[in-house]
Amino acid sequence: MPATNETKTRRDNGEGTAPKQRKDGRWFRQITVEGKKKFIYGKTKAEVNQKFREFKKMLESGTYREIQKQTVEEYMLNWLTTYKRIELKPKSYDTLESTIHHQIIPYFKGMQFFTLTHDDIQKFINKLDGDGYSYSQIKKAYLALNACFKFAMVKDQIVKNPCFEIRLPKKAEKGIKTIDVLTKEQMQAYCQFATEKYGNGKPVYHLGYGLVLILFTGLRLGEALGLRWEDIDFEKQSLKVERTLEYVKNRNIVSGEPRYCFVEGSTKTTSGDRTIPLNQTALQALRELQKINGQFSLVFANATGKPINPRNLNRAHDCILERAGIPHIGIHALRHTFASQLFANKVDIKIVSRLLGHADVGIAYNTYIHLLKEDLPSATNTLDGILNAG
Repeated sequence: MPATNETKTRRDNGEGTAPKQRKDGRWFRQITVEGKKKFIYGKTKAEVNQKFREFKKMLESGTYREIQKQTVEEYMLNWLTTYKRIELKPKSYDTLESTIHHQIIPYFKGMQFFTLTHDDIQKFINKLDGDGYSYSQIKKAYLALNACFKFAMVKDQIVKNPCFEIRLPKKAEKGIKTIDVLTKEQMQAYCQFATEKYGNGKPVYHLGYGLVLILFTGLRLGEALGLRWEDIDFEKQSLKVERTLEYVKNRNIVSGEPRYCFVEGSTKTTSGDRTIPLNQTALQALRELQKINGQFSLVFANATGKPINPRNLNRAHDCILERAGIPHIGIHALRHTFASQLFANKVDIKIVSRLLGHADVGIAYNTYIHLLKEDLPSATNTLDGILNAG
């Protein structure tokens, strides 16, 4: 005769054991999954039964994943070195590595990657915010975690990404600074000291004219360092941007080699490859540079023809600013100044975006929105002429 619920003593395969209470008061149920015993715990009998039912649903739907024991540090570093290294450009890889080592690993030290929750990630973001990290640094840390968890999902190691719906601090509340640019008077002073020469005719700054070239072409530093004389067309008064030189960590270092090296790469985007028309100031700067470095292939070369260390160029830039009495701004401000002068001369934002090599016009708009806002009153004032005409 078949057993009734009252007389049944054995449970079907996969049903698990009945709830039992431990000596410490906690309840548990045991179930065998793929030949391994798994225990489900709860503070009460009702709680452990609820957890058990949810667990059974995951088993039946195929969404259950056995939690692996791997720390955040172990998992992310393996993801970084095994998968991201072959995917990213060297400079981008250096940035990601720095973010993982300096922001993520110290906070999650010893914590298990597969047990991180939404709250854990949000508290991490809040901590970075409270410690005064910039919006850019916080976003980089979030993007690194989010990308890593997405990777874990693709590998079927997790079901849900704990980074989903994480709240980042608002840009406005982080006090995002407006970009630094030189005024016309400061541009004049900067160029004066950048092109200064000693009594014997030698330039005070080996590549001072190179800095002037950046100021009047809007080149990125890596683009300037990768510029060759074959890219310059003096007759057509233009230069081509086709490559970059990045100063990155030497990943294949052997004994006696430097820790950093130059790596040639493509521009940031397809639109990064571009032709820039040269004004007379930029042309004159190139002619002076040709007198200094014309025998080498690189426009920005040191005295031996090798690529110039960007730290030396930054050092010269800082000295020029100090001598010109200009408050310190980064070398990237020369590029911003180029853009600001184009806007001041009513050049259309689409043309500015193309000259700067942006992937789309939205980048130029978001970067220079405050400059565009300054011109809005004068733009609307031009409408007065419509009614006053005639």
